[in-house]
Amino acid sequence: MKPPLGAQRHNRATPSSPRYVPIVVRRFVIAALVILSCTAAAQQMSGVVTDGATVAAPDPDGGIQAINMSDGKVTWQSKTASWPIGFGGGKIVALTDPGKNNGLQVAFFDPDTGRNTAMVGPVQLVSWAKPKYGFEHNSDFNVWIASKWGDGMVLYWRAERWSPITLGNYKQPQTKQMAGGRILIGFARNSVEAHQIPPPSEPPAPRDPEKGLPLLKGQKAISTMVVGGRTLALIKTRSDLSVACFQDQLLLWSKVVAKK
Repeated sequence: MKPPLGAQRHNRATPSSPRYVPIVVRRFVIAALVILSCTAAAQQMSGVVTDGATVAAPDPDGGIQAINMSDGKVTWQSKTASWPIGFGGGKIVALTDPGKNNGLQVAFFDPDTGRNTAMVGPVQLVSWAKPKYGFEHNSDFNVWIASKWGDGMVLYWRAERWSPITLGNYKQPQTKQMAGGRILIGFARNSVEAHQIPPPSEPPAPRDPEKGLPLLKGQKAISTMVVGGRTLALIKTRSDLSVACFQDQLLLWSKVVAKK
């Protein structure tokens, strides 16, 4: 059976030696995973994910950090990836910054030790995209969880730009170019399948942040989620962005995840 145009399949990386693998895909695998993907919707905040015990978030100095949910202490840091995308199969899944030819890698980490158990890719983005991960909606590039289930998750990415102005077309009106893709991630085998598809719809708008949090002057909550009776919130100020943990309207801890 011939693979569909624009499809990439990445075989699993060995646990002891992360490696990059060749690209092939089968239609029946895609169909089965897409059907399964409808069974659960993602509830995580952009860039901040948790399994209830560990919070994974970007590190303001680059890379990612793991934070103990109970006391806010940083348990490990890694420069291997830069954007946590989810938990699954007892692993933290994160994306790297795109490298050569706009290809990014999917990294799998042990939540307790931070050991990088696998690095799979590259997932090839369209050449003209300018990927930049962000905690809020970005009109140029977005990546988000479309759905998640016990054995995996589906990510969508969407890029757009205005057509470049050249000497040959500077008198013509600019048109908007769009591209998109789907990334299917399997937790058990550290598998990744990537497909360029017609641009998906805009990412879902984040839910309104919980009201009544005891914020200081100049702080603004941009998103929240409730986990085990505690509220995790992304707090924005003029100088940085932090993830904060509240319980019964009391601040338990706060950690900076990005600097402006």
